[in-house]
Amino acid sequence: MASSGIAPISHHAQSGLTIDAPRPRTTIEYNKLISLCRWQQDWQRALLLVADITRQSLQPTIVTFGAAISVCEKAARWDWALHLLEKLETFQLLPNVITCNSAISSCEKARSWRQALFVLRTMRGKRVSEDLISYSSAISACEKSSQWTQALELLADCCAGSLELDSWMTSVRGRQILQGSKDLITVNAVLSACEKAAEWQRVLVLMGELEELMLQADLITYNVAISACEKATEWGSALLLLSRLGDASLIRDVVTYGASISACEKATRWPQALLLLGEAEATVQVNVIILSAAISACEKGSQWRLALDLLGQAGLRRLRADTIMYTSAVSACGRSFEWQQALRLLHEVEMERFAPEIIVYNSAITACEKSERWEAALQLLSNMEDVGLQADVITYSSVVSACDKAGRWELATWFLSLGRIRHLQPNAFTYSAAISACAKQAKWTLALALCQESRDNQLPPSEILWGSVISSLEKGGKWQHALLFLEEGNGCALSLDAVAYSSAIRACAGAHRWQQAVELILEVEFRDPKAMAVPLSCAIAACQNSLASQAGLQMLGKLEPSLGAFATARALG
Repeated sequence: MASSGIAPISHHAQSGLTIDAPRPRTTIEYNKLISLCRWQQDWQRALLLVADITRQSLQPTIVTFGAAISVCEKAARWDWALHLLEKLETFQLLPNVITCNSAISSCEKARSWRQALFVLRTMRGKRVSEDLISYSSAISACEKSSQWTQALELLADCCAGSLELDSWMTSVRGRQILQGSKDLITVNAVLSACEKAAEWQRVLVLMGELEELMLQADLITYNVAISACEKATEWGSALLLLSRLGDASLIRDVVTYGASISACEKATRWPQALLLLGEAEATVQVNVIILSAAISACEKGSQWRLALDLLGQAGLRRLRADTIMYTSAVSACGRSFEWQQALRLLHEVEMERFAPEIIVYNSAITACEKSERWEAALQLLSNMEDVGLQADVITYSSVVSACDKAGRWELATWFLSLGRIRHLQPNAFTYSAAISACAKQAKWTLALALCQESRDNQLPPSEILWGSVISSLEKGGKWQHALLFLEEGNGCALSLDAVAYSSAIRACAGAHRWQQAVELILEVEFRDPKAMAVPLSCAIAACQNSLASQAGLQMLGKLEPSLGAFATARALG
């Protein structure tokens, strides 16, 4: 009977014993051999020994299974650990807290949070009292899988069950402190789960409750909280925690500075990032993560000279500049229209013999696009293919935009089509750039077709795309279409700006549709009085260039006195 219960473990004839080793005669001797497997990390031999016990007509004990489960826990073999736990019933054995904790720990090591919670629930069903280790392992399993909700619920259960101190530790103050540190490990695991789930507010709330739990936050606690704020771009909260860390007499480490500088970087706070970098240099060994975050902060702040300076310092710090650093530096040059510097950096990347990465080329192409160097952008696209890189939608979007800025609508639409041929789904920016290129050459039919195509691809409408279409209709003299498109854009809850209205006003004024032009001006005034100047100037300019300017000025004069006076002054001037 016993043999059938453990049969799945013994799927071959081996016993787990060496040829010359004497066969154990008692269960206790088997237990000792199984325990040795833990230190040898030989979980398979441990399972074979358990199976051999049953073949020798010996009765395994809870110690037998506990030792075997512990071996599986060490090897992160949660599947076998749970199998052994399940087989206890076959031998009429009851699980205890040690065997269950080992099983939960095996699940935690394998990041199997669902199985960890299953064992925890099983303990309650078997009337096995959970202890702090049970909860800590289960919470850690949830933390590793970013299951912050489950982790919080477990922490609440842990506190409700008064597991802050085990009875065997309460007699000595030193043991109480030790138990407190165990509690903090549990809380830190919960905080880490929340941090990975971008629940920064929950992290701060939990930190505020540490005093109620009679716990003192350690460096790990603060680092996790700062990292949570960094992920949420809450740079102010991150720096506040950084200052409190000093008040708590805790020494900042590379993780602290890395998360704090990254928080400033994400919030485009490059001066604060550089100040923290200076502090880090005085206290810790600056690593690649810290320097990369500082360079990225300069990039987001369009501080290309500072970005290049920090990149140049990598060698002095005995750090090897990586692709991330170069990408940020190239992007910083692009933001400042320093396309030649961007190309120089790209050449450095090639000379350093980094594995070519598309993100660096995309940053360089974007730099050329912003500087209206469409030929250089196309050359970089060709170079990418030469080194075996496949262009992505970001690449084609930048190339299409470069062609748009150069007024090369044929190339813009061709590259849009090429991206589709290569099974890349154009995004709203790609379509907007292509439509803008068509608008500049009054290719309104093509602009409408591209707009419809973007809608067929279920892309959400954007203000830039809508404005480009209206501009193409204005240049094509299609005032009715322009008004319809303007109305449809407003119906889609788009915040169309004064530029889009100006295009529609020019379209109406060009067709001597003064009533519609004035109505559009009044609509702009109602939406945003501060944006009146541009549409009104467009209408006045149209009046001045029109044979029917007198009629147009009369219509403008019907506006509020201030607008009428402004229009008359502009017309006479």
